[in-house]
Amino acid sequence: MKTFARLIGYLSCFFWAHFTCAQIEVNGAAQFKVLADSAQRIKTPMMGYRVVLGFDSDKSLIDSLKLSFQEKNPRIEAYIIYEPPNFRFVVGDYRTEIEALGLVKKLPPEYPIMLVQKMPINLPRID
Repeated sequence: MKTFARLIGYLSCFFWAHFTCAQIEVNGAAQFKVLADSAQRIKTPMMGYRVVLGFDSDKSLIDSLKLSFQEKNPRIEAYIIYEPPNFRFVVGDYRTEIEALGLVKKLPPEYPIMLVQKMPINLPRID
């Protein structure tokens, strides 16, 4: 009998909550504007550093360079950026130039070039 009464109670709460209509009035327009402005700032790209490991007008060469890098370094982000007439192969998302230079020192000298360049980055990986 108690379980039946509980069931009726739960069902009545469900239907009451489901069919109740409400209106919400917003009185804090200035505070929402501040939040919206901060959300726009988050969407703007963050400036940081990446390491340029190669550039060429032949995309297949850059693609093979990226594949070989990712096989050896799966935890480092790798990107191909097209700036006419060349494709650039860049790696990493570093907030400081010192972090990017640390990657340059760890990499073997098999890459055509190793330049640290300031550019918009994604948020670095946490893991």
